[in-house]
Amino acid sequence: MKYGQALYERSVPQWAPYNIDYNELKSLIRTHTTPPPGSSHSNTSQPVVIPGQPDEELSNFEALFARELGAQHARVDLFVRSKADEFRRRLSDYEQKLNRLIARGDPESGGVMTARRRERLAKLETRVLR
Repeated sequence: MKYGQALYERSVPQWAPYNIDYNELKSLIRTHTTPPPGSSHSNTSQPVVIPGQPDEELSNFEALFARELGAQHARVDLFVRSKADEFRRRLSDYEQKLNRLIARGDPESGGVMTARRRERLAKLETRVLR
């Protein structure tokens, strides 16, 4: 299976737009490394780069590719950070709720664990484990 297809198929559907756009990067490489249609594949039709001399076209492509890769990385990084923050907030909220429920049902503080409170604890546990 091709990597781009595998990435697409293994992605969480609602998070897929935040993946790296592998096909866009692949297209950029292909566009800049494939001779135009109708041109010969022989070396005589292609300019020869002299070793040790700068290849301006290659340098421009490398800069373009690095910018695109950097932009995609920044987008993915922002998404991952926002999801991590979301999970931290949710866990903190669940921890506070759990501590309040436990404190209200703590036998040492005179509280009694009612069936309703046990049910709420079970629901909270289910949410945390998801």
